[in-house]
Amino acid sequence: MDEDVAKSSAYAEQELVGGSSKKQNWKGLSIAFIVIAFVCSLILGAIVLTNKQEIPYRKPYLTITEQDIFKIKPPKPWNGTWISDKYFSYLNTNNSIWIYNCDTMTNKLLFKTDFIQQEYIDHGIVSPLTRYILVPIKKEKIRPYYTEYQYDIYEKTKLIASIISTDNQKLAVATVVYSHSDNLFAFIHNFDIYVYNITRKTSYKITSDGNRNTIHNGLVEWIYEYEIFNRNNLLFWSPTDRYLAFIKINLTNVPKNYFLKYDFISENDDLYSVPYPKYNDPIPLLDVYIFNTRSKKTIRVPRPIEYEKLKISDIYIYHIVWYHDTYFSIVYGNRIRNSSVIQLYEIISDKIILKSKFIEETEKGFLLSRFLKPYFSSNGTYAYIIRFDLLNSDKSSIQKTFPRVVRIHFNQSYPQINAKSSEDINADEIIHVDNFNRVYFTGSYQNDTLEKQLYR
Repeated sequence: MDEDVAKSSAYAEQELVGGSSKKQNWKGLSIAFIVIAFVCSLILGAIVLTNKQEIPYRKPYLTITEQDIFKIKPPKPWNGTWISDKYFSYLNTNNSIWIYNCDTMTNKLLFKTDFIQQEYIDHGIVSPLTRYILVPIKKEKIRPYYTEYQYDIYEKTKLIASIISTDNQKLAVATVVYSHSDNLFAFIHNFDIYVYNITRKTSYKITSDGNRNTIHNGLVEWIYEYEIFNRNNLLFWSPTDRYLAFIKINLTNVPKNYFLKYDFISENDDLYSVPYPKYNDPIPLLDVYIFNTRSKKTIRVPRPIEYEKLKISDIYIYHIVWYHDTYFSIVYGNRIRNSSVIQLYEIISDKIILKSKFIEETEKGFLLSRFLKPYFSSNGTYAYIIRFDLLNSDKSSIQKTFPRVVRIHFNQSYPQINAKSSEDINADEIIHVDNFNRVYFTGSYQNDTLEKQLYR
């Protein structure tokens, strides 16, 4: 009896733990087989569904050779020219002139090359109100920073005049700068400045000392001049065209090198000189003049008294900016480029009156001239520039400041900076200041100097 009880207890214990080891192995293998079969069925189903989808036809890749790479033409730059705050002109692929209206976002054809008999050789110059077009009809001479052309004047599609001399010979014009209206424009011939009145179809000469070797009136001729001004003409109209400011460059005392240019087409070779000042040699003497289009008088603007101890040729002129019809500013600098003076002037009865000034100095490095151009508020109280301080260091620490837009308050006895842009943004260029004193400028964050954005 005890033996039967022991057998039944052992059997019950064996059932409790799941049976024998052989039965357990068969159960595990069965479960694993079921799982594997299920996974394989899923994979097979996915393959079947994938094969049923249509594979789009792909064209074979084209082989590219080195010659193909060299034949790739870079994109053409924007060929538009702003003629007012509202319009800009541009050429289409047929060299016809179109006008784009930024307010309505529409364009219209202004001038077709079929209207002229001569070969059309370059972009025409459109008046601010799009009434007149100066069409270059003949290329005279190509200079490093400008090209001389003969021009015809069209009113829409009608030829109304040509830029001619007193003996009715067409003039070779180096540059043309329209006024803010359609009636006047300034041009330069043989380094002398003329003002042309389209309504009267006449021009009058406002300088008479122009010479390629000695006096450059309103025109950049060589690399030194271009590096200072970063533009090829030095003519500046007042807002209502009452005055024309220009810079006179005197090269009389500047050392020169002489070269002979061989011209196989012309019978005469061209002997020309290049100004070549070395260290401590005299550099060009710069002066600003104001021409009154009504009284026909020309006035010289006095230089800053801060630079009286310098040689007169060691004074730079970087910018001329009109902010009212009788108010303008001039940005001066010294030869070593560690100081600048922004002077504000007023014209009263053909006299130049100094109104205010702001002096900027740096002990290390030099001032960047393009940062110093002032952009004025509508009433002239404030001016905005980009101020750039180079690396300042001492024994304990190194501190670096970045270019920022700053506001100069001129309507006080001693103009001072009273506002600055964010320290997180490196300012690059001021674009515009609107009537609400909002400044639009380009720049980038300090941790991403390769990115350039537009800020306000």
